[in-house]
Amino acid sequence: MIALMLASMTAPFLTKRVGLQYSSQIWSTLHTYFASNTRAQIKKYRLRLKTSKNDHTIDAYLLEIKKLLIL
Repeated sequence: MIALMLASMTAPFLTKRVGLQYSSQIWSTLHTYFASNTRAQIKKYRLRLKTSKNDHTIDAYLLEIKKLLIL
């Protein structure tokens, strides 16, 4: 299992794996990494939506959301 995981990782993630011996440790490390990035992205999107003008129609608001997700 570890060999398959290592073969599918890019260089930046291989460095995060240093010192880990078991696949469960690798999964836990990757989960923590991606979860923190996801939380940061959510905070960024919420802030951008809060700071956008509040006089938008629902269509304009949804368009703003789509724009944020494309960036």
